Amino acid sequence: MTHRCPTEQVCMKPFDSIRKFFSARLQPSKQCRAAATQPQPLRSAPDLDALLEATGCPQATALVRQVARTCFHIFPASPGTKGKLGCSRLGGAPDLPAGASWPRAKNGQLLTFYGQIKLSDVSAITGPPLLPAEGLLSIFCGEIDCPAELNEVHVSIIPPGFALQASALPPVSDAFADGRIGCLNPVVVRFEQGLSFPTERWAFLRALESSAPDGDVDALLQGLSAAPEGAIGQFLGLAQFSGDDVQSEAYFAEIGRVNQDRLVIWESWDEWGRAKAMQSRMGNGQLHRPWSSLDDANVKWILENRAAIAAGTEKWMSLLWIGSNKQMNLWINDADPIYFLAKINDDGSLDLSKVRAGATQS
Repeated sequence: MTHRCPTEQVCMKPFDSIRKFFSARLQPSKQCRAAATQPQPLRSAPDLDALLEATGCPQATALVRQVARTCFHIFPASPGTKGKLGCSRLGGAPDLPAGASWPRAKNGQLLTFYGQIKLSDVSAITGPPLLPAEGLLSIFCGEIDCPAELNEVHVSIIPPGFALQASALPPVSDAFADGRIGCLNPVVVRFEQGLSFPTERWAFLRALESSAPDGDVDALLQGLSAAPEGAIGQFLGLAQFSGDDVQSEAYFAEIGRVNQDRLVIWESWDEWGRAKAMQSRMGNGQLHRPWSSLDDANVKWILENRAAIAAGTEKWMSLLWIGSNKQMNLWINDADPIYFLAKINDDGSLDLSKVRAGATQS
């Protein structure tokens, strides 16, 4: 479907190697390793407390609780059927207000329909203050070329009381914005409440290491990012993709510093100086230096604005992500997820006017 920008792929590799180095510094006990062999998804505060105790990290309880966000894991309930009018559904064709037409991109092509969420299905579990308790949230998107770009996304909430009509699938000749996807198979879905965490945020990783120096932080991170078996996506919360802090990417893109989020791993000018000295010899004999003085001004700005960066990143959250799955016939990159991010307004609501979409690439 789409491919991540080559520069992003290159820039994530140093992050991955640094994280492996960070994990290797820890010396987990055999008991902790056994506890993390098959991490179970976290659904409540007691589950979280049990994980912290099992991994020897109870000192990090306050830190982890502070960053936790409620999410809703998405499970297929009835693949291959549209279900009732106005139900929660991924793929297929949308239910729209009477007289409304299928949204199109600026070039006139149809946008791909990724799904609709009946908000009362979620508020019945726990009322999210970010969105209305009722209504039908619908998400459409065009072709995703690069996560750094602001893609064409159409998100709307149809208030309760509006008469809905089932849309017919457009003819094949009426091309979609991404003609390789077109209409996805319909899947009626259900939700289960869970917890999500910023497991790819470098500041959080550093804070964990400091707060639980004798614990098995690597096992803790595995538990914090575990998803329930059979889930094909997640509604709200934080997107937790290995090697990708997409919320941080969104903030840096918002302020016009695309791709500079990779530099937040350096917490001092001395660390940055040592990073610029890193080098490795490639197969063709050339020296590869992943960090250079070309980013000196960017690193200086990041070091001087850490508080603002943290606050700005915190404003972005995951609206919806959908993993590649056979039920929808949705295959993204190397079977990685597609995600939609929204920004939290000052009043605590979600701004759905500029939703950012992307796809991961492992």
